[in-house]
Amino acid sequence: MARKSTLQLAVKDIRASIIEDYRYVFSSQDLNQILKKHALQWKLAESVTLRKFESFLKDEGIVRKITILNKNRFVKKQYSDYEIIQSIQPNLFFSHYTALRLHSLTEQIPNDVYVSSRRKRYDSDGGSFLSQDSIDDAFTKLARKKEPSGTYKNKNIYLLDNVASDVDVISHVLHDKEREIFIHVTNLEKTLIDATIRPYYCGGVLEVIKAYDNAKDIISINKILSILNRNMYRYPYAQNIGFYLDYVGYQGKHLNKIKEKISQYDFYLDRNIPNKSYSKEWKIYYPSYL
Repeated sequence: MARKSTLQLAVKDIRASIIEDYRYVFSSQDLNQILKKHALQWKLAESVTLRKFESFLKDEGIVRKITILNKNRFVKKQYSDYEIIQSIQPNLFFSHYTALRLHSLTEQIPNDVYVSSRRKRYDSDGGSFLSQDSIDDAFTKLARKKEPSGTYKNKNIYLLDNVASDVDVISHVLHDKEREIFIHVTNLEKTLIDATIRPYYCGGVLEVIKAYDNAKDIISINKILSILNRNMYRYPYAQNIGFYLDYVGYQGKHLNKIKEKISQYDFYLDRNIPNKSYSKEWKIYYPSYL
């Protein structure tokens, strides 16, 4: 009978450690940290490398190897697609159309998945001087939509950058049959602001209107204003937000606080609107089909 390896001798302890770990998706770095932490406790031979450890875990059925966007991940049986997508990069959070879905602000099931990483400041136009001419020039052009970073289970994955503070991103619980799944997603108000800024990542203007309609009774105008002030967006998106809230019949007393942020400029609900109408109240050009 062949002599058992030190990994085989420790299999019960190894299996228990992986099962008890709160994570359901591991990178190679995660597994390497586990190996280093427990190698002495498990009495593993010095010849046990990370590659051997990964192969052992797979052979024993403790984890399964999955590749996503050319990155290897090792998953437990009950892993969630949200968890593996969120693991693509450190500190990713779900945003835009995916966040609309997670907040039940849309009835659609998007074919694309949107995840964001943080950036410090919103300056997509390089900080150039703002004028009516520069606004008109920027918003009469087609939106510069990113190409998908890859696919996963026939869904396009969009990796976006997003100005967001810690309070803009929340822990969100999904209730599975076997467990609770914790993921990170933009909060309700930040999700609506992101949809306002980039409607083309949220199904278009009509989907954004539906989202505002679904949120109008639970939205916090103070939170909206706080996010706008904190992130110092280059463009006067408060005008878009006010237009949307007015359009869906928002009755909150704080709408005047949004009106106070109307700028000197005419602005646009979307980019490259072929047939425009104009709201004098909100100084917004919007699609004439509304």
